[in-house]
Amino acid sequence: MHNTSNFSKTCARARAGRLNEQKILSPFCKRILKAFMDVAILMKMMKEAPLSGYDVISYFHSRFGFYVSPGSVYSSIYQMEREGLIESQRSSRKRVYTITEKGREMVNEARNAMNETNSFFKMLLSE
Repeated sequence: MHNTSNFSKTCARARAGRLNEQKILSPFCKRILKAFMDVAILMKMMKEAPLSGYDVISYFHSRFGFYVSPGSVYSSIYQMEREGLIESQRSSRKRVYTITEKGREMVNEARNAMNETNSFFKMLLSE
């Protein structure tokens, strides 16, 4: 998904101070990531599974340069587990999570809705 890559690069430039809008853009990127945290986690699980909560926190930091609190990550993980999007199992001393078929369907729906989402943001920000 090239849009995710562009978003990641834009957020990285904002953190590095290479954009004049750093004070606005960096918090905006954080808000978007928090709003779509479940989708980002599911997409990561499609590529690399199983993942622990710590793996998710590390992924957000290395990919987007934001520290996401364990409370936010585990809250999202537990909600996705209750919704049947992921399932957990014990692996040595930690709990790890894998995406379910229902979770894969959600990612595909999010990908299909990308154009609608882009149009919505353009409309929202054009006023």
